[in-house]
Amino acid sequence: MHPLTGRWVEVNGGRGETLLTAMQRAGIQADAPCGGNGTCGKCRVSLADGETVLACRYRLSGPVKVLTGMAETGPPDPAGSFMTGLAFPKAGAASGAFDPDSAVSGGYAAAVDLGTTTLAACLLAPVSGEVLLARSSRNPQCSYGADVISRAQYSITHGPDELSRCIRGGVRELLKELSAGAGIRPDEIKAVSVAGNTCMHHLFLGLDVRKLARAPHVPAVKEALILKAEEYQLSVHPEALLYMLPNIAGFVGGDTAACLACLQPEREDAWTLLADIGTNSEMALAGKGKITVCSAAAGPAFEGVGISCGMRAEEGAVAAVRNTDGGIETDVIGGGSARGICGSGLLDLIAVLLERGDIDEYGGLKCEDLLPVPLTQKDVRQFQLAKAAIAAGIECLLEKEGISAGDVSRVYLSGAFGNYLNPGSACATGLFPEEFSGRIEQIGNASAAGAALILRSASAWEYAKEAAAKAEALELAELPEFQESFLNHINFTVKTE
Repeated sequence: MHPLTGRWVEVNGGRGETLLTAMQRAGIQADAPCGGNGTCGKCRVSLADGETVLACRYRLSGPVKVLTGMAETGPPDPAGSFMTGLAFPKAGAASGAFDPDSAVSGGYAAAVDLGTTTLAACLLAPVSGEVLLARSSRNPQCSYGADVISRAQYSITHGPDELSRCIRGGVRELLKELSAGAGIRPDEIKAVSVAGNTCMHHLFLGLDVRKLARAPHVPAVKEALILKAEEYQLSVHPEALLYMLPNIAGFVGGDTAACLACLQPEREDAWTLLADIGTNSEMALAGKGKITVCSAAAGPAFEGVGISCGMRAEEGAVAAVRNTDGGIETDVIGGGSARGICGSGLLDLIAVLLERGDIDEYGGLKCEDLLPVPLTQKDVRQFQLAKAAIAAGIECLLEKEGISAGDVSRVYLSGAFGNYLNPGSACATGLFPEEFSGRIEQIGNASAAGAALILRSASAWEYAKEAAAKAEALELAELPEFQESFLNHINFTVKTE
């Protein structure tokens, strides 16, 4: 629990109801990566009588006071953080010039990235489309599970309304905070764009996810949509339009379409790999007029979930690890002692242990006395499974186009984990091919940047639709070669003297 954000809250629910369910209904965020199945232990909270309980297992007999420890929304992000490293198309509107057909021509606009773990939004100025302010917060749906499959199953079992209200409320609060930070009223926002993976898109709109959750994972809606924002309780201008970026496939959504709109890589004569690495890793290989996409189910290890000492990238998390002559050095977010390790730190730690010879090719731990945080054999295996899924997905994309890793000229990494991981560690552990070394560029939140771009440029909005329709999707689970590649990538490559 984060000591700076804990606060006492009275929770009341029906007799026999779990504390977690009552907290969810009351809009109180609880960390429940396993979706309340009692397997992760992350929903542990303190009660007023001093007892510490798992919220998903504690049955109510009356009102209780709970000490919550969820992180509050952070301070405003730098406005430029959404644009870091992005090579925007050179069209006039994309670089900030007035586009009479753009959504920002009529007033303020807001772009939103529906991340599975984090919501991010930025406010755009009228006419110019300049990013005035950015804001991010934890996705309140995390209380219903760390991954989209858990949330889809909850929606199927309990109906779509609860999760839809939850995510819309999270977006609405972000828009209010953006407005307050810029000194305007929320009803001065006249356009909102939203990008997210296919499941997040469906849950936001309240769509049926039953076909999406089962093979062959068919989206209820793929095409781009222009809707009335008022109908989705966003508290913006009554006539504001809501632009939903198009989905590409079952688990490759509008966030990838937004990234493609930023980079337009298939128009180049060279091959480019675009990757958003996370629980549901979306990847696109593009160039020479082609776009091929896939999603690899890496699991939540890169979010710190399923790792014995794992945690999200927040204060107290080991975020970087280095091998030095004096031993192992670490960087801890916020300084001070480590409370756990987040995805980027785990990646570094595995790379360092491989370099030191403290992990064998099968993932066997040889030495544990120098570790910065407790790491178990099961943790290493979870990492191996996650990295093998990504590596196999990349290999299948390359094989589809008949090229090798050495033929890829640029590798763009987006998303929270991708933006902070050490590229050297990614190549050393086999997450990426060694040939990618020196070709990796971390480009920040390209999904949010693309969502902003389509509001600034009508041509970018049209391009996003065309790219989504053009892209060919690989269903990795249906490819025999993926299973073989996955098994081949589980082990590490250990260098011998």
